[in-house]
Amino acid sequence: MSWFKRWEPKIAGHKTSTELRPILKDLAPDAQLIFDDKTYFIPDDPEDVIYRINSKSFRYIKQSRDCDDGTRIFRGKLSERGFGNLLAMDCTFYYFSKSKNKKVFHKAIAFLHEGRILFGEPQTGKIVKYEQVKIIRLII
Repeated sequence: MSWFKRWEPKIAGHKTSTELRPILKDLAPDAQLIFDDKTYFIPDDPEDVIYRINSKSFRYIKQSRDCDDGTRIFRGKLSERGFGNLLAMDCTFYYFSKSKNKKVFHKAIAFLHEGRILFGEPQTGKIVKYEQVKIIRLII
């Protein structure tokens, strides 16, 4: 028996792409929705998922390893571990940055949790709140 226990996300339930489409359209009406599969498992604790499967080990390099690379690495790590159908969406959006006092284009991982969308930063391993978000695209 191994001392190492493999981490597995707790699942709140599952939904098909047909069931998810109206929910996501309601939450992100202007977003382009791209479904990669038919059935998805909804994580019970998105904070645990973003913490456990993060890309902190990949150093930020402007343009060559930034937010879009972080989301791809994150989703790849989920697939490597056999959780490719976990509802962790590649999300492209604009948000208002108070520190920069302007609209910023960004990518992060989006989770459906308790009727709303949460954003996770794969490079920090944390759930983050953004002001005035407009989601452009969700790759599901």
